[in-house]
Amino acid sequence: MNVSFTLKRDGLADYLQNVARSLDTRGRRSVLEQMGAELLEITVENFGPEENPGRPTNWPPYSPNYKAKYGQPPDLILGRRLINNFRFDRGTDFISLVNDTPYATIQQHGGKGGSGTVPPRPYLPIQGDGESATLTPYAERRVVARAEMALIRFIKSV
Repeated sequence: MNVSFTLKRDGLADYLQNVARSLDTRGRRSVLEQMGAELLEITVENFGPEENPGRPTNWPPYSPNYKAKYGQPPDLILGRRLINNFRFDRGTDFISLVNDTPYATIQQHGGKGGSGTVPPRPYLPIQGDGESATLTPYAERRVVARAEMALIRFIKSV
């Protein structure tokens, strides 16, 4: 099982959609690549300090047993195993940020882990689940700003 979030052209602000429709495949890909890169940056930042504006919710504290065994921050952050396993799936009108690490879903949504029940510690800057998931307002502002800059660079290059 993996965890992923997909940015689609139809998820853009109306004015960005209109511009994106007029771009050729290379232009759309260029803009989506930059949007995906920004989403990845925010996601990696979400593994940082306790209070982070990119997280959809604050993480619950680690249990005393977990802290004693793994320390703080936990090994999965220090070892960067989860962070280093993000990849992109791409299409003409979308880019998905995916993580196939076995515990990626448990970290994002909570569930049964090797040491018992793990509370959710969401790192993807999204609200909701499945097809109804959206970027948090913070992430949306950053991703749209990156898309705007990518559009400007692309238009200047043609």
